[in-house]
Amino acid sequence: MYAKLINGELKEAPYNYRGIINYNKYPERMAEDGYKPVENTPMPADGQDEYDNTDEDNPVLVREATKKYESHWEEQEDKIVQVWEER
Repeated sequence: MYAKLINGELKEAPYNYRGIINYNKYPERMAEDGYKPVENTPMPADGQDEYDNTDEDNPVLVREATKKYESHWEEQEDKIVQVWEER
Protein backbone atom coordinates (compact mmCIF):
# COMPACT_ATOMS: atom_id res chain seq x y z
CA MET A 1 0.00 0.00 0.00
CA TYR A 2 1.13 3.54 -0.74
CA ALA A 3 -0.08 6.51 1.28
CA LYS A 4 0.65 10.02 2.51
CA LEU A 5 0.88 10.87 6.19
CA ILE A 6 -1.33 13.89 6.88
CA ASN A 7 -1.78 15.10 10.47
CA GLY A 8 -0.76 11.67 11.78
CA GLU A 9 -3.32 9.83 9.62
CA LEU A 10 -2.69 7.67 6.57
CA LYS A 11 -4.28 8.82 3.32
CA GLU A 12 -4.13 5.87 0.98
CA ALA A 13 -3.28 6.44 -2.68
CA PRO A 14 -6.44 6.44 -4.81
CA TYR A 15 -7.30 3.68 -7.27
CA ASN A 16 -7.85 6.16 -10.07
CA TYR A 17 -6.24 9.61 -10.12
CA ARG A 18 -6.01 12.43 -12.67
CA GLY A 19 -7.46 10.27 -15.40
CA ILE A 20 -5.11 7.34 -14.69
CA ILE A 21 -7.03 4.10 -14.20
CA ASN A 22 -5.42 1.78 -11.62
CA TYR A 23 -3.15 4.63 -10.50
CA ASN A 24 -2.37 2.64 -7.33
CA LYS A 25 -0.60 0.02 -9.47
CA TYR A 26 2.17 2.45 -10.53
CA PRO A 27 4.69 2.87 -7.67
CA GLU A 28 6.88 5.26 -9.67
CA ARG A 29 3.95 7.58 -10.38
CA MET A 30 2.73 7.46 -6.77
CA ALA A 31 6.25 8.27 -5.52
CA GLU A 32 6.43 11.25 -7.89
CA ASP A 33 3.17 12.51 -6.35
CA GLY A 34 4.47 12.18 -2.78
CA TYR A 35 2.99 8.81 -1.82
CA LYS A 36 5.25 6.39 0.06
CA PRO A 37 5.10 2.66 0.76
CA VAL A 38 3.56 1.80 4.13
CA GLU A 39 5.30 -0.68 6.41
CA ASN A 40 3.09 -2.36 9.01
CA THR A 41 4.96 -3.79 11.97
CA PRO A 42 3.72 -6.38 14.47
CA MET A 43 2.82 -5.38 18.00
CA PRO A 44 5.53 -6.45 20.48
CA ALA A 45 4.86 -9.95 21.81
CA ASP A 46 4.41 -8.79 25.40
CA GLY A 47 1.40 -6.77 24.27
CA GLN A 48 -0.50 -9.74 22.91
CA ASP A 49 -2.27 -12.63 24.55
CA GLU A 50 -0.92 -15.99 23.41
CA TYR A 51 -3.28 -18.89 22.76
CA ASP A 52 -2.90 -22.61 22.14
CA ASN A 53 -5.16 -23.22 19.14
CA THR A 54 -4.71 -26.98 19.00
CA ASP A 55 -8.47 -27.29 19.44
CA GLU A 56 -9.79 -24.56 17.11
CA ASP A 57 -13.18 -24.54 18.84
CA ASN A 58 -11.66 -24.02 22.30
CA PRO A 59 -8.46 -21.96 22.23
CA VAL A 60 -6.62 -21.99 25.56
CA LEU A 61 -4.96 -18.86 26.93
CA VAL A 62 -1.28 -19.70 27.47
CA ARG A 63 0.11 -16.28 28.31
CA GLU A 64 -1.66 -13.02 29.04
CA ALA A 65 -0.32 -9.73 27.68
CA THR A 66 1.80 -7.92 30.26
CA LYS A 67 1.88 -4.50 28.56
CA LYS A 68 -0.43 -2.28 26.53
CA TYR A 69 0.67 -0.59 23.31
CA GLU A 70 -0.71 1.98 20.90
CA SER A 71 0.55 2.46 17.39
CA HIS A 72 1.12 5.56 15.34
CA TRP A 73 2.75 6.31 12.01
CA GLU A 74 6.13 7.91 11.38
CA GLU A 75 7.31 9.22 8.03
CA GLN A 76 10.82 8.33 6.99
CA GLU A 77 12.68 9.46 3.90
CA ASP A 78 11.45 6.60 1.71
CA LYS A 79 8.50 5.03 3.59
CA ILE A 80 5.89 5.37 6.32
CA VAL A 81 6.36 3.01 9.27
CA GLN A 82 3.99 1.83 12.00
CA VAL A 83 5.57 2.40 15.43
CA TRP A 84 4.38 0.93 18.74
CA GLU A 85 4.63 2.77 22.05
CA GLU A 86 3.83 1.46 25.50
CA ARG A 87 0.97 3.29 27.18
